[in-house]
Amino acid sequence: MIQLNLDPHREDFIDIIKRNKNEKIIIFDLRDPINLYPYTNNDLRGWKDYLYKIFTILPEEYYNNLHFLSISYNFQECYKLVKNSCINNKLIHKNHSDFHIHFFPWLFSDTLFHTEPEVELSETINLTKKYKICMLSMKKKLARMLILSHFHYDDYFVYSNIGLDCFEKLDLLDETQKPIDEVNFYDKKLDLFYNLDTDVQNFNFKNSDFNIQKTERLTEDFNFLREYHRSSTNESYCFDQSILCNYAPLEYFESCIILNCEASCLQSSTVTEKTFKNFLFKKPYITMAGPYFNRFLKENQFELYDELFDYSYDNMNCFDRLNDLILQVSCLLDENIDYLEDIINSNDVKNKMNHNYKLSKDLSKLCLEYVKKDKSTSETLTELCCKMILDNHENFKPSYFS
Repeated sequence: MIQLNLDPHREDFIDIIKRNKNEKIIIFDLRDPINLYPYTNNDLRGWKDYLYKIFTILPEEYYNNLHFLSISYNFQECYKLVKNSCINNKLIHKNHSDFHIHFFPWLFSDTLFHTEPEVELSETINLTKKYKICMLSMKKKLARMLILSHFHYDDYFVYSNIGLDCFEKLDLLDETQKPIDEVNFYDKKLDLFYNLDTDVQNFNFKNSDFNIQKTERLTEDFNFLREYHRSSTNESYCFDQSILCNYAPLEYFESCIILNCEASCLQSSTVTEKTFKNFLFKKPYITMAGPYFNRFLKENQFELYDELFDYSYDNMNCFDRLNDLILQVSCLLDENIDYLEDIINSNDVKNKMNHNYKLSKDLSKLCLEYVKKDKSTSETLTELCCKMILDNHENFKPSYFS
């Protein structure tokens, strides 16, 4: 049996599979769900498109021994969409074979929950609320910038916008542009296809008072974070980037509600530290992610905050999900802050936050059984994990949303 981490082998994984035809092979991508493109007939141009490459390059005779593990909770649907795109473009025949697919969506829980912190969190968690909603944004993806462009002016909406600064000539995007299909926009002047997951660090919006390029930082308590960071019983599990990615600034704790935008908002999506930090710090949150994100969490025993949010946007297309979320956030910002604080301090909501904390902590222990993480070599799968995958164990069976 061979296990192959796709992150360092994105260019040569097909060749490696071909050289080991008689071996059972587990390939896995535990980092970024955009590697699963394409999703529509206009998406056949990705550079990190593992499923597409397998369908169109790897002969079907290799499929029986091939197992693909993903962290995308929507992996089954992504697989189907990519395969159908290839069929519709006559790149493969309609009876093309299938290979084995598996998922493990809880990987990001371990960076936050694998050990009890030695520092006291209660004083930070229970700070007086000054803001209604907080949004933390690092990479400048289009969906995040569109959200910030709607609310950046509101005194009760606090946000960070930390990403790479662009020193090149900036192109302009029209934030009122209409999509050309269920995923993509197209700018004729720039001859550019783009979508809600596109990194727009080299752009600004036309006729908008929101500046994508302007860096906004909040108040990170680095002494607190470093102490918490060092409290890990296993230093190899703490990546340097976790200081900012996994933890939170002062204003996060001074806010009633957290607004997340996950790693991907299209079909493929993951439950990353953006969500798990809200479980750790016991914060109610609303999330822009792929379809069925909230349904997936509910079906896996997490509690949703129906007292605050209408989750019917969950099964809409990506553009309608975004518009509905923006509308809900607008309504929440119109509410009195004392009213929001009363809701989040209610027994029902507190019980949900405590439940989600405990469940996340239990899942983090499962991570340690299945995945080994190392600063230098990235992830490898444990022997137990590999055996369960090759046995097509229920624990790794992808969810299917009809």
